[in-house]
Amino acid sequence: MNHLEELTTIIRHEAELTEHLEGVLKTKQQAFIHWKPEELETVLQKEISFLHGIAELESKRIALVRELQPQTKSPTLTSIIMEHASSELQAQAERLKNASQNVLRQNEQSRRLLTSSLSFVQNTLSILTNNFQRKLLDQKI
Repeated sequence: MNHLEELTTIIRHEAELTEHLEGVLKTKQQAFIHWKPEELETVLQKEISFLHGIAELESKRIALVRELQPQTKSPTLTSIIMEHASSELQAQAERLKNASQNVLRQNEQSRRLLTSSLSFVQNTLSILTNNFQRKLLDQKI
C-alpha cells in the first residue's frame, strides 16, 4: 500500500470514529437531560475510547502528510489532495471535515445546556438558602 492509499484509509477510519463519536455525544446529552447517571458513565467511557482512537489516527495522519510533502515547511491535507488529484482522498477528507464540524456543534449545544443548568441550580440554591448576592426584584422603599 502506498502512502496515498494509507492516508486515505486513515482518514476514512478517522471519519468513521468521529461519526460514532457524534452519536455518543448525542446519547450523552440525552442522558444528561433525562438524568441517567449510570448511562452517562457508560457513555463517557465510550467517548474516551473514541477520542483515544481519533488522537492515534490523527498522529498517523499528520506523519503521513509530512512524508508526502517533505519539502514543504507546513504541509496540509488540502495541498496533497490538489497535488495528487485523488477523488477518494478528497471524499474522505470532506467526510472527516463534516463529522468534525458536527461534533463541534454538538459540544457547543452541550456546553450551553450545562451552563444553563448550572445557572438554574445556583439561583435555586440562592433562593432556598436566602443567600442573595443580587436582588431578584428591584424594590423601592
